[in-house]
Amino acid sequence: SRDRASADPPGRIEDIRPPEDPSLLTPRAFRPAGPAGFPAYPLSPAAWWLLGRVRHRLTRFPLFAPREYRRCHPGAAGYLPHLHYLHRGMYQTRPTATPVFFAKALAERLREVPPDTGPAPDIQAPSAAVGVYASSLGNCFMTEIADDLAASLAAAGARVIRGDERCSRAGRPKACIFVAPHEFFTLGRGPAWARPAVLCDAVLYGTEQPQTTWFWRALPLTLAARGAMDLSWHTAALLGQVMPSRALLPGLRPAPFPVPAGLRSHPLLAGAWWLPNDRIDPRTPLAERPLDLVFFGGDTPVRDRFFARNAARFAGYDTLIYLRKRGRGPVHPRNVEGDLCTCALLACGRAKLTLSVHRDAFGFFEWHRLVRQAMATGSVAVTESCFPVPDFRPGVHYFCADAGHLPQLIDWLLRTPDGRAQAESCRRRCLDLLSDLFSPDRAGRRILQFLAELGVLHA
Repeated sequence: SRDRASADPPGRIEDIRPPEDPSLLTPRAFRPAGPAGFPAYPLSPAAWWLLGRVRHRLTRFPLFAPREYRRCHPGAAGYLPHLHYLHRGMYQTRPTATPVFFAKALAERLREVPPDTGPAPDIQAPSAAVGVYASSLGNCFMTEIADDLAASLAAAGARVIRGDERCSRAGRPKACIFVAPHEFFTLGRGPAWARPAVLCDAVLYGTEQPQTTWFWRALPLTLAARGAMDLSWHTAALLGQVMPSRALLPGLRPAPFPVPAGLRSHPLLAGAWWLPNDRIDPRTPLAERPLDLVFFGGDTPVRDRFFARNAARFAGYDTLIYLRKRGRGPVHPRNVEGDLCTCALLACGRAKLTLSVHRDAFGFFEWHRLVRQAMATGSVAVTESCFPVPDFRPGVHYFCADAGHLPQLIDWLLRTPDGRAQAESCRRRCLDLLSDLFSPDRAGRRILQFLAELGVLHA
């Protein structure tokens, strides 16, 4: 497929988000808004029809087991499991199944080798606009994903409307992508968008893993939508058994980026001797990067045990490890911790290795940490063993090992000549892969093709 970037003028992004109101950025605004979403509106023929679509897809979804749901929800006795989940269970923090059930259901994913991403289709840019929406109160890395999706669609020649839950519903385009529905439809004014008129033509972009409560909070809204996109190929394959679904990644363009002047006063960067004065270049060789190891992530019992067990070994390296405590709400620039996502991006751009330790026993390939923060900034991704993914191969584009062998893998990559040579080769291959296969123009054309297949956009 030929690259249309040079033939067609690029599209544009119209940001219609209103200025932020500091009075809305309170802990109360970060709580879910309660059962005010789509299941609470079965009062019109359109809502009854959409509720029937959700019920039909939910009963066929392979990860929803009525027996497991009754076991985790004793109060559901006397209710049909899927009805109890739609009207009550989706708003609760209880899981829908035991970890053993998820382990058995997801075990088949470990043996399945996903197909690689094909060439981008050669399609014309649409005349209609495409909307990309994300919550203004959610995690900042969801906003980054939405911005990358908007930039990819614009690079493919589309006119993009970039908005959030504060924008007008009546002014939205017909083709709308809602990023992180577990945040968009539950925070702030998001529940007002969970209506049949919005959901029947919507495309929801999932970012959460199937064993988490966030995934199940958004699942009824996803099943009500016209189609689904997801960061994980395995989650998209599971949803694809009951509805149109596709694993489509945002486009990335590895390029030098400046160090924001206002961010140097951040507490994490106050003593950052490794921070350059001008900009960070992904093409910088590993030997010239001052930091050895970087990790940014939430605090979980699994991660606590891993870092406590290997504290003495990591003390011999120049490391930056930030374990964010639970209960602080989303990672938001206006939160008490400031812009952590940009801090993590700067640290990865100056680190040889970027480490990923799973939050629990389920090893999903964490795209944002491994690809956007690590590979796109020239750092080498090192992760605990995870599910196979398209295009990215272990030992070629990233390194992986069991949690017990990760310290030895890090020692080999940092202290041995052979390991350092392999890491440098991996860094170059990642940058070439991102520049070739996942350029914004190609990623945008894949998304436009999927929207055209759903019938919400004529391309």
